[in-house]
Amino acid sequence: QEENTGVKVKALGSLSTPWNGSSIADLLYTDDLVPQKEFLTTSKSRIALKNKLLEKSRQGDLSLYTFSSTFDPIVRPHSSELPVASENKILSKHHDHSSLMADPFLAQTIRRDWIEPNTKALSVLKA
Repeated sequence: QEENTGVKVKALGSLSTPWNGSSIADLLYTDDLVPQKEFLTTSKSRIALKNKLLEKSRQGDLSLYTFSSTFDPIVRPHSSELPVASENKILSKHHDHSSLMADPFLAQTIRRDWIEPNTKALSVLKA
C-alpha cells in the first residue's frame, strides 16, 4: 500500500485470499493472533488495500487474478472472490485449502494463464 517505493506491480494473483474478510477470523480472533486481524471482515486496512487494487485494475494499471474453491472450508468463495474478468478467475469445486498448492494441473494453469502473460523474464521461474 505504500506510495513512492519505486516498485511497480503489473499483476497480482491470489490463492484463497479472504479479500472480503473471513467469518472464521471473526469467530476465532484474539488479541494474541495479530496477523489474523487483517482477515476480520471489519479490517479497515484490508478493505483499503482491496479498494486500491480494484481501482488500479479498473484504470488498467494492474491485472488481478483470483482463485477460489467451493470445497475450501477455510476461505469460502464469497470471501475470496474479486470482481475481475472471468478469464482472470479460477473457481474450483475440488480443492481444499491445503491441497490447492500441491495440484500440478492447477500450478500449470496458473503459470500458463497468469504468470506467462505478465512476465518477460521467465528464465527466473524455471528451476
